[in-house]
Amino acid sequence: MKYLIISFFIFFLSFTTIGQVQFHSLSSNPLLFNNSKNRSLNIIDTLKLPFKEDFAYKSIRPDSSLWLDQDVFINNNFANNPPSVGVATFDVLDKNGLLYDTADVSVFVADYLTSKPINLSSYTAADSIYFSFYYQPQGNSLDRPNEKDSLVLQFQTSTKEWHSIYSIPGDSLREFKQVMIPITDTSYFKKDFQFRFFNYATIGGNQNQEDAINTDYWNLDYIVIDTARTINNPYHDDVAFYDNNNSLFYDYYSVPWKHYKLSSMTLDSVDYKLRNLYNSSKPYNHLTYLLYQNNTTAIDSFDNGGGNISEENTKEHFFSQENMGGSNYNNIPTQLTDSTSFKIVRYFNPNDTLFTQNNRVEYTQDFFNYYAYDDGTIEAGISIIGYEAKYAFKITALKEDTLRGLSMLFNRYKDYGTSEPSIFSLCVWEDDNGIPGELIYKEDNINPKYTTGINAFSTYKFKEAVYVHSSFFVGWQNDTRKVYNLAYDLNNNNKDQVFCNIAGNWSPITKGTPMIRPIMGDDFLDISVEEYLSENNLKVYPNPTKDLIQLTITDNNPYQLQIFNSTGQLILEKTVLKTETLSLKEYGCGLYIVKILSKNKAFSKKIIVL
Repeated sequence: MKYLIISFFIFFLSFTTIGQVQFHSLSSNPLLFNNSKNRSLNIIDTLKLPFKEDFAYKSIRPDSSLWLDQDVFINNNFANNPPSVGVATFDVLDKNGLLYDTADVSVFVADYLTSKPINLSSYTAADSIYFSFYYQPQGNSLDRPNEKDSLVLQFQTSTKEWHSIYSIPGDSLREFKQVMIPITDTSYFKKDFQFRFFNYATIGGNQNQEDAINTDYWNLDYIVIDTARTINNPYHDDVAFYDNNNSLFYDYYSVPWKHYKLSSMTLDSVDYKLRNLYNSSKPYNHLTYLLYQNNTTAIDSFDNGGGNISEENTKEHFFSQENMGGSNYNNIPTQLTDSTSFKIVRYFNPNDTLFTQNNRVEYTQDFFNYYAYDDGTIEAGISIIGYEAKYAFKITALKEDTLRGLSMLFNRYKDYGTSEPSIFSLCVWEDDNGIPGELIYKEDNINPKYTTGINAFSTYKFKEAVYVHSSFFVGWQNDTRKVYNLAYDLNNNNKDQVFCNIAGNWSPITKGTPMIRPIMGDDFLDISVEEYLSENNLKVYPNPTKDLIQLTITDNNPYQLQIFNSTGQLILEKTVLKTETLSLKEYGCGLYIVKILSKNKAFSKKIIVL
């Protein structure tokens, strides 16, 4: 039972009683830090029918034109085979990505999703209004809602009372199920009808345990309220993407731009994952792929024309560029001359108008100074338990080079005050026929860092540069009994590259991808680098800032502006003259380096974003 243990084991490697490996559900969500913008709860805006929401947008927050609160997490990663891209995930984390203060082993109310008022005053039961939605327990998480947990739908009456209309008890992973509810009660036919979803939840742990974790995931999708519907016609006149293919490449999500060489990398196919939610065949037109470099003009594209998707409701329809007869990746750069980003866009022109935003999916892929095998979204965490226990992740580089440090993402946990400090040693090993071999670098007395923002990785810059061959291992050795909660990507499985050593022997970990990224090549800026700047030539203020910064340059020459994050990643570059106002809020809290360049001058300054 959940209240007896804090985290359950996906697997348990135990050679003796001295150590083990634990997988955890999320205990925080760094993506939500600094994205909890205060939204007005002004509910004067009144919506009209039809009400439509399928969460197919870029924001990780609910659309403020439809919703009053922002507790749930909008994402493409936690759902298993959803009706369309984008779901709202309910869990036990608040709008800031932390466990609720009220989180407990006893049942409590966690996330809310409350609609704006909807004008139903001109309708009656004869209009046959149905409220429908899809839901799924657990999804791609590690933990199912238990029997005490539930997802609840409520309607508000004309007397402002909330009535429970539908409740779903906790269950293990299942396919998305659609619920259809007729609205017939006259107390709901008013000008300010509202509905809300919320989840009852419990967490694992007690005050004798070391941590508590996120649990009880529910995924919600495809909410429709409209007239002239019947229980016998649950279909939707819609063709949609149900998944967003990400990386251009089979093996990597990112490689250092200096290592990038197209001939050495395996291109993945261009896939289109579509679904017909109607009860008859539906056409689509111009199934298209576009590739942008640095968000400018498309550098590669092809149009696969149109076709029809059969009426197999909610079944997967998978189209791959490799078997559709079109050209394949015509103009992808063979090499790079600087850091860059690619934006991959897939879209089609539909013959329906129910949801137009689910006809397009995008993914941005960066090439800076690190390798990444993860997609940047956390589904779980892992803890390694045991003194001197070791954890190693194999990196296959495209060339030999200098290893400068590691970016790692550690997931926060709720500490009841009994947790011992986590101290570990960063390690680099040679590759010995597919398992960690000779230790070639070790740096002691390292602590997990917890950062915030969209790119929530922490940087560990090595004191010394480490020369590595094209295949090597990175990881750590425990200097205390337990190292807590390294973030894990469960949607990508690199099981042949991940090992732990609990009691003297290396054994594989057969699930997911650790969120560890080796930083390669030239030295990079981080918080320990001495500033080189001239206060007389470059002024940047305010500092610290919560959003906007003002740049003032004292001469009249044009300068190249570059802004780097703490890993050395170039996040912004443009030409400036005299003054410039910039917003850094979207990049999250942390330290940034503002650099101004000309032919014979270079000024830089550190900026803190709170």
